[in-house]
Amino acid sequence: MKKRCSSVRKTWKTPTFDRMLAVSDTSLTIVRLDVLPADEADVRAEAVLHLLRELGAIGEPCDDGWAPGPRAAELLSQEVRAFYAEHRELPILLRTGWNHVSVHRRWSGYHAMDNFEAPSCPICGRVADPEDVHAGLDEWSEGQEPMLVCQDCGARTSQGDWVGQAAVAFGAPAVEFHSWEDLRPDVVTDLERALGGRTTWVRSRL
Repeated sequence: MKKRCSSVRKTWKTPTFDRMLAVSDTSLTIVRLDVLPADEADVRAEAVLHLLRELGAIGEPCDDGWAPGPRAAELLSQEVRAFYAEHRELPILLRTGWNHVSVHRRWSGYHAMDNFEAPSCPICGRVADPEDVHAGLDEWSEGQEPMLVCQDCGARTSQGDWVGQAAVAFGAPAVEFHSWEDLRPDVVTDLERALGGRTTWVRSRL
């Protein structure tokens, strides 16, 4: 029987407990945008899982995915590790029940929620109108990625190619890090390579 990821949650009496709480309802998702047949999506998902195990990112399975693995904290950015080291909290980094990893095999949508910021045109940098960003979500949910037209330069490009931590995206497969902070750039690159095709990432906060 799989364990509940939340069954090991603890309250840490530390000077930066507010920071720990601040990431408790966040997630970072790296998602493949290009549509794949289900069997090919499964192959890519297995490649992601193989990489996560090799990296030591995941450990025991739980009902929401996998608990952090033995080297999970090593995969976080230098800035994050330096912050926790300064406050002598490295031993507890990624050790709560909020921290787990999910791999999603089927077409799903991901939204930045409270972190929402409209993306920028990849040609001229003009920020998109939030209404335009949300206008094509119904068709995207069915596998047809919408096009956004820049109000300044007139460029018409796929929504997933607009610049920024994607406000919203649909795709599969995807890997979601629950209540993790920034990953090292090389780890993101390796995960994008395992997913294949065009990718983006969404940082959500409830």
